[in-house]
Parts: sequence; C-alpha cells; structure tokens
Amino acid sequence: MQVQYTYLLEQKNGFSLWKRIVGAFLAFLLLLSGLAYKYAALPKRIVYVCYREFNQYRTNLNFSGFNVLKGEHFKILYPFSEAKEAELVLEAAEKAFSPVNSILHYKSFQEVPVIIYSSREALNRNFGWDSSQSAMGVYWAGVMHILSPRAWIDDGDKKEYRETFIQHGPMVHEYAHYVVDSMAGGNYPRWLTEGIAQYVERVITGYVFEGALLDHEALYSIGELDAYFDDPQRTEAAYRQSLKMVDFLVDSYGEEVLIEILNRLGRGMTLSQAFKEELGVSLTEFERQFILWAQKN
Repeated sequence: MQVQYTYLLEQKNGFSLWKRIVGAFLAFLLLLSGLAYKYAALPKRIVYVCYREFNQYRTNLNFSGFNVLKGEHFKILYPFSEAKEAELVLEAAEKAFSPVNSILHYKSFQEVPVIIYSSREALNRNFGWDSSQSAMGVYWAGVMHILSPRAWIDDGDKKEYRETFIQHGPMVHEYAHYVVDSMAGGNYPRWLTEGIAQYVERVITGYVFEGALLDHEALYSIGELDAYFDDPQRTEAAYRQSLKMVDFLVDSYGEEVLIEILNRLGRGMTLSQAFKEELGVSLTEFERQFILWAQKN
C-alpha cells in the first residue's frame, strides 16, 4: 500500500509540475501575443535573433579548417594563403570599431566573426552568385565576409596598400551593417541599412559610392527600392537613393533619429510605427517630404 501511495504521490507531483510548466508556457504565449499585437514585428525579430546565433555557430563549423586570428573585438577566419592580409583586415576592423559604435551609440559585447576569401570566385560561390557580382564585402546574419585585399589592390607600395584598404576597403561599411542588424534585430528594410552604412562610411572615411543621384535618374518609391538593390540595371541608383534618404532624415530631423528608429525597430515596432512615433509622420508623408527635398538638393 505504501508503494502504491508513493507511486500515486509521484504521479500527482509530476502532474502538478507538468501543469506549472504548461501554465508558464501558456502565460508566455499570452504575453508574447499581447506584445505582438502592439509590436507587430516582434515575433519576426525573435526568430531572426535565434537564426543569427545559429548562423554564427554554423559558420564556425563550416570554416573550422581556416586559421584564426583574434583581436580585441573581432575573430578573423582565413585560409593559410591570406595570413598577411588577415593582419590587415583585423587592423582595419579594429580601427572601424569605435567610430562606428560612437556614431550609432552602440555597445558591443560579442566577438564579431570575419571570413576572408582569397578570390571573388570563392566569395561568390559561398553565396551562390554568378561571376557578375563584384562585392568586396558582404554582411549576413552576424558574420562579415570580406574579399582579400590582394584580390583587388595592386600589391606595390606597402604603405599605400595598407592605406587603400583602410580608407577604401569594406570594413567600416560592413561593420556598420553588423551594428544596424544588432540594434534592430534584423527588423529593417534594406534601403535603411544600406543608407546608414554609406552615411557612416562617409563620415569616417570620406568615401561616397558614386556620388549623388544623377540628374536623369528617377526616384523610386519606398515599396520599389528594396527589390532594386539586386537588379543590375538599378543597383547603383538604389544605393545612391538610400544614402540620400538617410541624408534627408539627418538633415530634417537630426542624426539622433537614426539611433532612435533602430532602437524602436529593435523593440519590435514596424517601420511605419517607428516613423510615426519618432518623426510624427507616416511613411507616405516621409516619402513625399523626401521627394520635395531631393528635388531641391
């Protein structure tokens, strides 16, 4: 009888524990649904943050055969042939760290993984691109992918080689993408991250991608713009317009709005909600204001 009683007691306690677990889970779902009602992009953000962590873990596994060079804030993974370039990439990354963080008011607590590719073909192959792509750097889900400096810089004067990479290489731009992604939790349109990355790059290095919009180029709508970054006929114009849109934000509302918009997106707001609460205007009104501003500038 004692054995039966003990068994029943264990069953009861086990059932009680299970009820508490289920209850806590349902309470969490209720809380999440309430937050999702107010912050429509929150579930997407949660899923993305988990995916980003997984992608960093998967990257370490996929490139486990690469050599590793660690700095204060970055971990460089590189093939043996790129040992000297890895030192330069790490130097440029560490130089970019504080200025980018300062502009975007970001505090970094994680080591940033950086993969070096010895050729454009290797970089393109990793992303499934054809030979028409000519990127010097790519940011994707918590990882920076960088084309080796010697794949695009003439290895002549060593000092000039170093300065060319630091001033015109992709480290500031790609790290700015990392920061935007971290602050907003993946919850942002492409035009915003590309515009901010170019804006930050110009402030720090003075580099501008192909200057301002050309006189003959029409302005794209916000709805169209993101799709045009991958359209070979419209890519350059899409990049130029994204920078102009960020310039308009800063010119009209101040640089601080970039940080506040990213923080609001990071809390799970949609872009429409973030603009309405931070700027006091809808996306439609913002677009109208931008077109008028661009025509004058």
